[in-house]
Amino acid sequence: MEQKAYHVGQVLYVIPSKAAKVVPICILEKRITESIKGTQVEFIFQSPNISKPPASLSKISGKIYDSLEDVRKELISNATGAINDLIKNAGQTAKNVFKKEVKIADLDEDDSLTSDWHHDDVLQESAQSKNNNAGQHIEVRDVNGQMKNVILTT
Repeated sequence: MEQKAYHVGQVLYVIPSKAAKVVPICILEKRITESIKGTQVEFIFQSPNISKPPASLSKISGKIYDSLEDVRKELISNATGAINDLIKNAGQTAKNVFKKEVKIADLDEDDSLTSDWHHDDVLQESAQSKNNNAGQHIEVRDVNGQMKNVILTT
C-alpha cells in the first residue's frame, strides 16, 4: 500500500476504527530510512492527548484525512448509507408483513428518498391494515436483526 506524502506540521484528521469520533493529529517528524531493501518513509504524529508520547502514523487503526471537508464528506456518506438501509428495511418489512407495496426511489443511485404518498396517507393505510388484521400474531426483525413478536390490535 502506497503511503501519502505529508509534511511536518501538517494537521490530519483520523476517524478511528473503533470509535465514533474525529481526532486531529499533527505530524511532528518525517523519518527516512535507506537500506539495501529500499527507502522507507515513516511519519511520527502527536495526538491531542499530549500526555501520550508521539507515535508512528502506521500504528493508526482508522482512516486518515487531509481536511475536515473530506471528513465531512465521509461522515455524510456513511450516515446516508445507514439511513438508506433503514428506509429499505422498513419498506421491505411493510411489503412482507402488511402486503403493501411502498414506492421509494432507487436509493443506490442518488441517495435520496422520494415517494408519491404523504404522512396522512401512511397513517390511514396503517390504521386500515391494523383493523383488517386485528389479533394477528406476526414476527418482525428490528434494525439489529432481532426477531420480535407483534400482536396487531384495533
